[in-house]
Amino acid sequence: MLIEFEIENYLSFRDRVSFSFEKTLIRRYPGHVLSGKIPVLSGATIYGANASGKSNLFSSMKTVVEMINGNKDISYLGFPKNKFMMRDEPTFFSFVFQSEKHIYKYSFKVSFSKITEESLHILNEQKEIKKVIFERKNGNNTNYGDELNEIEWYKYRTTTESSLLLPKLKSDGVLERKEKCTLYFKDVFSFFENFIFVAHEYNLGDQQMFYLSLQKDDFKTYLLDLLKNADLGITGIQYQSIHSDAVVPLLKMIPMPSVGKIFLRDSNRNFYYVSKNNDELVCEKLVLFHGNQQFDMQQESKGTLKLIELSLAFYLTRKIQKTVLFIDELCSSLHPKLIEFILKGTMNDLRSTKSQIILTSHDLYTLSEEFWRKDQIWFTEKEVSGNSLLTCLSSIDTRHDKSVFRSYLKGLYGGLPVLPTEAL
Repeated sequence: MLIEFEIENYLSFRDRVSFSFEKTLIRRYPGHVLSGKIPVLSGATIYGANASGKSNLFSSMKTVVEMINGNKDISYLGFPKNKFMMRDEPTFFSFVFQSEKHIYKYSFKVSFSKITEESLHILNEQKEIKKVIFERKNGNNTNYGDELNEIEWYKYRTTTESSLLLPKLKSDGVLERKEKCTLYFKDVFSFFENFIFVAHEYNLGDQQMFYLSLQKDDFKTYLLDLLKNADLGITGIQYQSIHSDAVVPLLKMIPMPSVGKIFLRDSNRNFYYVSKNNDELVCEKLVLFHGNQQFDMQQESKGTLKLIELSLAFYLTRKIQKTVLFIDELCSSLHPKLIEFILKGTMNDLRSTKSQIILTSHDLYTLSEEFWRKDQIWFTEKEVSGNSLLTCLSSIDTRHDKSVFRSYLKGLYGGLPVLPTEAL
């Protein structure tokens, strides 16, 4: 479970900011608290003006997670274009998270050309260092903790100055080792692999997972119930066999890979699954049913498509243990009452899975203590310099009898656009 994410000197975050899930003394909604060595919150929502930093927080976390999961070097961070140019200092990222038995902190600093620091520690419940797993400084000077240092296999492991050591150890086979310390790495990689990021243009995300999940009754029932409750008139959804001529133009732009299967989307928002069987193309198209009438995806509204695209992410968060779901601009194309219905249903299941959900939004309907505790509501605000600030509502001195929604619109919490007094 995520306890804290810190970022400094990247995108619009010049100064270090901390995005914390630690519960405060607030007593409201005890069901929003997940048990652990450090009790954490099951969700958070982020509000702020356009270009204030909400999506940059999303992009920062997503980029770092993808670097670790995909063993990407620092070029993946997009320097120098994405560097906050006001400070000639390293960029810093840090995750504090916990498994059933341990609290971990993984962090690294990076300049334009190399990793300057990288470390993995086990912390105590006060978030003080309890055990060193590894510490790396000056590019490739690595100090392994006592448990790793005793294992001959680790002694001469190195990586390039532009690459992270953590994913390199995975590619070198650390998870296949039988030593006790391997369990630490299993915890760490399990945490990073259980992130789901949903951007504004989601496009079914992992289309292969969606295709395979749709073949299972459990997910299909969940999806159809969701579409039914959303009052969209949809009674069925499936991949249907079609003639290969429909996808030949698309394959001219995106050739079939050697593995023999590919997922495609055309300009009309239709989704296709194409595979090979004895050198013949087998093509399927995602279609919807309103009663007995078949509809293509292009005939559905943007809101319907977004709900379908979000369905798998919500389903996995409600079913898979310790998932972290981060959705950028949930409110886009969806009705506030529908968002309320999805959120309340999802939040009810998070205690059993110990999963967490993070949302950025402009939907003021859900900016309320009817949905969130005050320590779950965050605001981004950009200073004149361009630096983004991140503030939790629980750190602001507020009256308990005042509406969060109305106080926000009055500018009491920041995070509002500064507009001229007269209309253009």
